[in-house]
Amino acid sequence: MPFLHHRISSTTNTTVLISTKSPITSFAVLNLNGTVDWMIAQRNALLAWTGHSLSLSARVARGFGFARWGNTKVTGRGLIALTGGGTIFQVRLKDGEKFVVNPSNVVAYTLTQQLPEPYRLPSSRYDLKQPWMNRITDLMYKFSPTRDLFKARLWHRAVQLFNTILKWSRQAVFGNELFMKFTGPATILISSRTAQFNDWRSLQDAKPVGAEPHPDKSSRPHV
Repeated sequence: MPFLHHRISSTTNTTVLISTKSPITSFAVLNLNGTVDWMIAQRNALLAWTGHSLSLSARVARGFGFARWGNTKVTGRGLIALTGGGTIFQVRLKDGEKFVVNPSNVVAYTLTQQLPEPYRLPSSRYDLKQPWMNRITDLMYKFSPTRDLFKARLWHRAVQLFNTILKWSRQAVFGNELFMKFTGPATILISSRTAQFNDWRSLQDAKPVGAEPHPDKSSRPHV
């Protein structure tokens, strides 16, 4: 949901031109009639809206971590202007159809009884061992204090706790490459391009401070 926006009101018909900072974007206009609610899944997707009975509220996507925060629930009647990277496509799912997509490409979707669920692709685990690591382990096992420490139950519990905290932190911050699984009936708006750094920061904004030309000392006025 946008932190700051301009409110325009008029008693007569008014025309407003809106645009985005990045030229590699597309627009999509939603016409809400009050029967279907929408969820805007990207923080910068909501550009403008109009409607006396339109209601917007911030939401948190449960199960996707803090990497996908900033959802906006839209209810009521009115028009909503959305923007997304690349081209915006509309996907309509029939009853019982399933669709898996990357959360970074989801612009908005309809709210039905079947909410999107976190989905992780099945993976296989391979243990790759290096010879020099085995040598270090064998060397540490030769010392009695180190050998007793590795065999202690408290050491194994500490290692498991550290791995669990590391896993939760990675999922909370980066989302752990989770996908969104939709079940029809539903309507989804997806973008062909995710937001990148140069989409919201121009070259002038990213210009280093040290590269700016310094004023000539000879041009300074003498006191």
